[in-house]
Amino acid sequence: MIKFKITSIEKRRQKTAQNIELILIALDWTDVEYCEFQMQRGEEFLQHKLGKDHYSIPWMTRSKAFWQWWKNQWNLRDDVFFEDSQFMEFIPDTNLEEPLYYFFDRVHLAYRAHHSVARLQIIPSNAVLADSWNLMIGEMMQEARKEDSDDVQ
Repeated sequence: MIKFKITSIEKRRQKTAQNIELILIALDWTDVEYCEFQMQRGEEFLQHKLGKDHYSIPWMTRSKAFWQWWKNQWNLRDDVFFEDSQFMEFIPDTNLEEPLYYFFDRVHLAYRAHHSVARLQIIPSNAVLADSWNLMIGEMMQEARKEDSDDVQ
């Protein structure tokens, strides 16, 4: 019998899939609602970190490297959400003395607070920032070339 060793990347993928499945059930969300919340928080994070630098935000939001970094950071925070028993304290008692919607409300509040951008102490790596910078410079040069060719005509 051949045994396959599970790589750390595959373990991470499995853990992430488990976390997402639990979140979708606990928050009564669809995949789309989950992704929209994740994206909304990513954009809020950029607004929070870049503040008045409104010029850089559109470039960062179009950076594949930023979104990969953001999802990795998100997955790590989800791990903490489950491991720190923050989530387990919201699991309703089997006798359900209180209505189930109280459970959903508490989990919603806790999950949103857990992913609040104001409390995050993370910064994208230089590689992530360089990807956004390269995207910005590339598009600016393309635009400049287009303007030059329009001037020639």
